[in-house]
Amino acid sequence: MTTANLELCKELYELSGWEPPKVGDHYLIWKRFQKGNFPSLTLVFGSDKSHICPTYDLGYLLRKLPNEVTSKKIGGYHYFYLHHGKNSWVAYFGQDATEFIADSDSPENAVAQLAIQLIKAGILSGKENNEH
Repeated sequence: MTTANLELCKELYELSGWEPPKVGDHYLIWKRFQKGNFPSLTLVFGSDKSHICPTYDLGYLLRKLPNEVTSKKIGGYHYFYLHHGKNSWVAYFGQDATEFIADSDSPENAVAQLAIQLIKAGILSGKENNEH
């Protein structure tokens, strides 16, 4: 399973408080393990929520993005667009898909960056119901 990188997951978790994605009875999380004298971060399925931060895969992130926004705060109809460019993935959101732009090496990282921008702009609420 591919997820957004650890740094983006941590920032998104701090801003949003979104629960870890659940697969059956297990949570998809980043955990710290000690292997000999070397600590490592590992993406694991855990049966509890003790973690450094959740991991966010593309499906989870797409479900968190707004389907459409028609609030007076930002005016008019807005939409989301994800594009694979020559050397990167680009996620757009806005009336003409250029108001918010995130560019990264993977679709997961691009959408995570976009979600962070939308939370900071007050368009996407991180403290909402997490059961989308």
